[in-house]
Amino acid sequence: MNKIKPKYIFLAGGHSAGPIIPLLAVAEEWHKEHRTVRPVLLDTKSSVSERIAKEENLIFERIVTGKLRRYWAWQNLFLPFLVLIGFLKSIYLIFRYRPIAVLGAGGFVQMPVVLAAWLFRVPRFIHQQDVDATLSNSLCAPFANLITVTFEDSIRDFPQGSGLGDKYISTHKVIWTGNPTRYKAEESETTKEAALKKFQLHKDLPVLLVIGGGTGAVGLNNLVYQDLKALTSVVQVIHATGKGKLVQKRATNYHPFEYLSDVQSAYVAADIILSRTGLGAMTSIAAVKKPAIFIPMPESHQEKNAELIYRLKAGIVLDQSETSTQDLISVIRQLLFDPEKVKQITHNLNKLFPENASQKVYKAISDYLEKHESK
Repeated sequence: MNKIKPKYIFLAGGHSAGPIIPLLAVAEEWHKEHRTVRPVLLDTKSSVSERIAKEENLIFERIVTGKLRRYWAWQNLFLPFLVLIGFLKSIYLIFRYRPIAVLGAGGFVQMPVVLAAWLFRVPRFIHQQDVDATLSNSLCAPFANLITVTFEDSIRDFPQGSGLGDKYISTHKVIWTGNPTRYKAEESETTKEAALKKFQLHKDLPVLLVIGGGTGAVGLNNLVYQDLKALTSVVQVIHATGKGKLVQKRATNYHPFEYLSDVQSAYVAADIILSRTGLGAMTSIAAVKKPAIFIPMPESHQEKNAELIYRLKAGIVLDQSETSTQDLISVIRQLLFDPEKVKQITHNLNKLFPENASQKVYKAISDYLEKHESK
């Protein structure tokens, strides 16, 4: 019997879990329908994508490329050279794997991959997660066959053609789907009791999950360390510090990890979540229906995401520069003793992100491919 040859899809990451998690969620939906389809993660060396690929036995390919900084930096001088290297490597990988599609979600790695795919007529799809369009997505939009967006208002952020002028892409090219996620409370097989046991937690104190994204967050880490003893007298803490950011701090009820390999169990164990306002984290928290305290990364696109959360009363938003551990403890206590508040913000956050986004993105891509294959 002839062995069925696999078909490959390229997932262009962005050096952190934010851009890659929704792509993996879409790839999982794709695999459910077509068992021969295999994702190939493309990213730089020592990225979160590389670690995820090793953990989940996925194909990983390294691409050297440059990141455009929107301010003066000497690294920008090497940008054309680095992008060219990434472009040539992308061409090599296209000929090696013959992918049926390229998916990107805003990471800078996607630029040379999308350009190479455009040159060789490989279908290109990008997903816009954040409220504001990322630079890489704006640059890739004219070359994309289809663009999916987390928020309906984002449809108008992508200009026609080269992006000059005020004419917008026709709505059939930009589709509102919500943000794909791999985490769903109703699909978790882990019970609260099992999750507590996994992290060596007890039932006497509620649990705070501190998670700053795939690479961690120094600002959140410092907030926890500022008065760890006081914080752990109120809650048990599961703390994802990020790779290379684990500090040897010992305290009762404190459980630090450089990286949480089983985030789903951590979500199940948590009563309250402290997080950045990256769209990946926000979507996952909405899916698992837990109340959250959000502290956006200062002077970043996350502040726009935080404004949306605050305006819609979908979480507690704090300013990093104005928040102490005692302030955090005060907010935690308010949530613990105000079930109506918890119900409100949990409901509003869940409502903000349409459900079944992974299936919607996959169907939009699948419909496009079927339509154009039949021509």
